[in-house]
Amino acid sequence: MGGTIVQAAGGAVWRHANGTTEVAVVHRPRHRDWSLPKGKAIRGEHPLDTARREVREETGIHPVLGPRLPTQRYRSAAGDKVVRFWAMSGQDGDFTPTTEVDEAIWLPVPEARARLTHRRDIAVLDALAGATTVDAVVLLVRHAGTTGRRGAATPALDGPGQRQAQALRRLLPGFGPSRLLCADDRRRATLAPLATRLRLPVAYGQNLREACGRHRPTDDPHLIRDLAADAGTTVVAAPGWVVRDVLTALAGQDAVAVLPVRPRKGSVWALFFHRARLIGADYYSIKG
Repeated sequence: MGGTIVQAAGGAVWRHANGTTEVAVVHRPRHRDWSLPKGKAIRGEHPLDTARREVREETGIHPVLGPRLPTQRYRSAAGDKVVRFWAMSGQDGDFTPTTEVDEAIWLPVPEARARLTHRRDIAVLDALAGATTVDAVVLLVRHAGTTGRRGAATPALDGPGQRQAQALRRLLPGFGPSRLLCADDRRRATLAPLATRLRLPVAYGQNLREACGRHRPTDDPHLIRDLAADAGTTVVAAPGWVVRDVLTALAGQDAVAVLPVRPRKGSVWALFFHRARLIGADYYSIKG
């Protein structure tokens, strides 16, 4: 691919209904095709925002983000195109036909596979199966940048840290979090804007405090696995070394391949579990 690349994003939106898994597909009259909901990014928009916005606009569904799915790369009438996809869970929305999408329907996966026009959409759908088993998510956040000395009584976010915290406030609600935890005041500041938006308290995790103060939990990932056993989505703000060590231990015990990245300040590892076992992990670097 060369020249300007068109950036787009979308979702394979699923639900459990009538004893089966159904997927949302849309009909686009201008293209005369059936596809997964997707669309072009607005300038400066994060792909996570693009994906959720396009799903809402094309189906009326308000989706909850899940694991990443395969990325499409192909030549379109507008030029070279990259479309990033996520698995998303959702229920019926308030669909309004438009000139872009005149039908949005739920179909069982085999029927959706037969209905989709493009093989590239079928490849995305075929990767969805594991995501529909996710029953718990932990968003493991490395705390944003702060000012002052380490251990200051009232740590404040520095300039990049404030931008990172605001980005987390915007992006993380898409995963549907219901619980916020941190190790101490230094990490609480990172979640404060998100807590305000979600109207949730930020609790202090005793195990996290102990990990930061007395030992490195390389061989003991219970800090996160115990949260996964409770189901739902939890956001945890912790120091970088806790993020690295816990992820390494979980991935090693559950035989999950993870990217060899060093988490930047304000970054997020989205960890996906089934019955308290790690089945996937996606990394998001947040710009400061």
